[in-house]
Order: sequence, then structure tokens, then C-alpha cells
Amino acid sequence: MKREQAGKVLGGVKFMLAARVELKSEEQEVIKKYKADKLILHSRKPSYTKAALGAGGPLIKVVGGRVLDKIFSDITIGKLTSGVSFKCNDINDILDHEDKIKEACETFYIYLVAMQSFGGEERISYPEALEQGGSADMTPKALW
Repeated sequence: MKREQAGKVLGGVKFMLAARVELKSEEQEVIKKYKADKLILHSRKPSYTKAALGAGGPLIKVVGGRVLDKIFSDITIGKLTSGVSFKCNDINDILDHEDKIKEACETFYIYLVAMQSFGGEERISYPEALEQGGSADMTPKALW
């Protein structure tokens, strides 16, 4: 991730956040094999609602909201691998977008590991107390 800033024409500061995931060639092949570049890692929720706009809210808010949803669209594997950037008006927006990108990267890693594991097997080892017949109380308890 990279943060940048630039001055606005009328004064003030505009912020830019850019992020790109670098992959090994084997990882790139897995993504290509499963056609996973369009897989959504984080979905941006709409910034407008009917209640917020009111029954006959101005059309500009609806159109503007939809335009903003396109700018801050879903984060996909393809966007992360080719690079994604966001223009933000303040520090809160930058931090929010950084969190969303980090979450998307964590999800991406989970998907990548899963895609790489097809055709193999996984061995799960439980704690030693279970394996050795330890005395830990492992009696199931009702949740309700």
C-alpha cells in the first residue's frame, strides 16, 4: 500500500491510497486456472439509502451515490493484482480504505491457499491432550 497527497485547486489536501498484491508465478497460474480474477474479496456497501434520501429526494444524490459506488467499487482479486487506487477527502477515508484492503488481502490469502490445495490432502493435528487421551474435560455442553 502507498499513501500520497496532493493540493486541491481551491486549497486543502486530497489523499490517494494505492494498493497492489505481488504474486509468485505459481500463484498467478492458480488464479488463471480457476479464473478467480473476478472473485469479490470485499463488497462496498452503497453509501445511500431510500430513507436517507427521503421519499422524493433529489436525483443528484441518487446519481452521485451511484457514481461514488462505482468509484469505490468491489475489490476483486483482479483489481488487487493489477493495482487499485482510491482518492479520498480525509484521513478517515484513507484509514477506512486501508482496513478494507487489508481485509480483502486476508480473504484473498484464504482463497489462494484453498485453490492451491485442490488435488492434495490436509492432515489436521489436534492438541496433545486429545491425542494422548489427557484428562481435560472435553464433555460437550449444551449451548441453550
